[in-house]
Amino acid sequence: MTQTTKKDSWSSLLSFVWVAAGAAIGLGNIWKFPYMAGNSGGSAFVLCYLFFVFLVAAPIMAAEFFLGVSSRKNPIDAFLSLAKANNLSKNWAITGYLGLFTLWAVFCFYSVVAGFSLAYILFSLQNKFYGLNPEQIQTVWQDFLSNTPFVLICSILFIFFTMSVVFFGIKKGIEKSCSLMMPALLVLLSILVIYGFFTPGFFKACTFLFSFDISKLSSSVILSALGHAFFTLAVGACAMMVYGAYLPKNISIFKSVFIITLLDLLVALLSGLAIFPLIFAHDLSPSSGPGLMFISLPVIFASMPFGSLLSLAFFILLFFAALSSSISFAEPLVFLLIDKFNIKRNKSVLIIGTLVIIGSTFCSLSFNLLNTIKIFNKWNIFDFFADISTNLLLPIGGLLIAVFAYKVIKIKNNLLFKIWQFLIIFISPIAILAILFHGFLEIIS
Repeated sequence: MTQTTKKDSWSSLLSFVWVAAGAAIGLGNIWKFPYMAGNSGGSAFVLCYLFFVFLVAAPIMAAEFFLGVSSRKNPIDAFLSLAKANNLSKNWAITGYLGLFTLWAVFCFYSVVAGFSLAYILFSLQNKFYGLNPEQIQTVWQDFLSNTPFVLICSILFIFFTMSVVFFGIKKGIEKSCSLMMPALLVLLSILVIYGFFTPGFFKACTFLFSFDISKLSSSVILSALGHAFFTLAVGACAMMVYGAYLPKNISIFKSVFIITLLDLLVALLSGLAIFPLIFAHDLSPSSGPGLMFISLPVIFASMPFGSLLSLAFFILLFFAALSSSISFAEPLVFLLIDKFNIKRNKSVLIIGTLVIIGSTFCSLSFNLLNTIKIFNKWNIFDFFADISTNLLLPIGGLLIAVFAYKVIKIKNNLLFKIWQFLIIFISPIAILAILFHGFLEIIS
């Protein structure tokens, strides 16, 4: 078995922050946050989301980093070795298996949505939306989903991009790409926000996002914000454990988590400020759900000056966000084969890429050839992968990681550590159980 060596570590705090922030900042921020805020009362959702990110998700991220730094191993062997060192059951290794399976399942459905961004980059280059009315743009979306080869090619191409980055390893692949993509993402997003500032919908968007309206606060809004805070920081599937395994010991975990969390929040809020001014300026509904990204926004781009250019910038932004996150799904799976089974990185990349393509293909086909298949008479294949992994597997993984980290991580005479211990054993588990209960009710409803 090979362990992570000094050679296999992030170059600096800044490099690590860009990589970990890239893992956290993804479709959850650019695609999911705006439509969830739109569906869940705007400012009420945003305030709850901010609260839960810091009190629930960030402590679990720190827990994963601590476990990674302490073990320097793949998640399965990390749980085994730390459990043995602390006289705990070797069955804790199940958490590692669960986390890695969850990463595979998330990558399978995630690559399909990320593939949509590639298709819409092509549409923007073709100026396909120019002059179309909303019904025609809806038709473009429906025709795309029904085009089986095109949807498949887009998702496979996205997987190829992801695995290509992972193929080049920690420094030349992941670190280098994220250090370029994340600043580019922030620049593109800032340009879109500046454009939105000069639209008549900007101040209405600010009111929608930031003026807290207690009348819109409900249990469903609270639970939605809680679940999204958990999902958006990429915790619960051991991905951050692997990134922690590459972390030099002189880098502060609490400082890193704080910076990464702030960047994650910044991107989510800037996404809202980029999208909702356009929505309100064109009198569209902010609660149009997942179609907000691929129907409502193209409607806006079709009727505005420089619409094709802005559309291209937006979907490139979406692609960067998706790619930086998907790398964090792939690397832990590749690292498992390298660290536990001594398989070379190039072969490991090929094996994992193939397994993800198989799962992604079934998810893609659920929009066309396999759209009549319903699992438990409730989900199509795509929704099954998405709902079970995010609403069930991620929270279970997060709960197990929180309890295990509390048992094995010990730092004396450190106030921040004591605060983290309190959050990780009292606040986070209660919140996670609430997510699980809510997810279970959704599953059986």
